[in-house]
Amino acid sequence: MHTRALLPVAVAALALTRHAGAFERQWHAGIDAGFADLAGDRGSAGWGAGGHLTYGLTDAFNAMLDVGFSRHSETDVLCGALGAAYTLDVTRVVPYGGVLVGGYRLTGGVANALGAQLALGVDYQLARSWAVGIEVKWHRSLWTWSNQIDSVSYATAFLRAEYVWGF
Repeated sequence: MHTRALLPVAVAALALTRHAGAFERQWHAGIDAGFADLAGDRGSAGWGAGGHLTYGLTDAFNAMLDVGFSRHSETDVLCGALGAAYTLDVTRVVPYGGVLVGGYRLTGGVANALGAQLALGVDYQLARSWAVGIEVKWHRSLWTWSNQIDSVSYATAFLRAEYVWGF
């Protein structure tokens, strides 16, 4: 008797469920903006913005290209980085984590640096071609071309919007 009552519920749930699938060779291009916090003796909170381009290498790994700018009280930071992320893109909510390596330029006591980024984020697919999300990154310089600055560390928390294509 209970089985007959559950059958219409199961059929309705299957009919209303959206199909989800992981995609390789999928592109994402978007803009980012939010909070940036520079650590150390130059430390200060500020704001930042940037852009990103992502390409699906497989259904689980993406290649990433990020560029960004952040403004702090005494220093501005420009950065660009390449890397890869592990992505769980089988639902509308897409968590990911990645590692990027790139260059940094600091103004106000000019310095150039080679650095790394650890990225954690989650995107939400609004529609097949549009997504929004949030990404938190920790940036650390590994080597600088300046005697004025030993190393730089900062964190960013950005809201993201992106266009997705190549299904």
